[in-house]
Amino acid sequence: METSSQAQVFWAAQFETTAENGIIRLPADYPELANASLRVLVLSSEPSKAQAEAADRARRQARVERLRAAQAKLVAANPFRSIADPVQWQRDLRNEEERPLPGRP
Repeated sequence: METSSQAQVFWAAQFETTAENGIIRLPADYPELANASLRVLVLSSEPSKAQAEAADRARRQARVERLRAAQAKLVAANPFRSIADPVQWQRDLRNEEERPLPGRP
């Protein structure tokens, strides 16, 4: 079996177009490409549905991690450690005995 020692030569063309039903139309400026074998590299300015969903998942996961970190800080701070009787503390905070509740005599 013989192998060719000829190197492949590539050249590039850059243009903007819209794919319609999976077909990419070549500009008239490149008639030599009309029936040529091409290697195509696609750069899209619009994210695919899968990319958009992956970005949404990453944003949600980052938010969850931030919330967990904030929760861990609150737990570590233990801001209510000095409250011996939580029920009494809430009553004192609301001043239930000194202030009538709305809509009640």
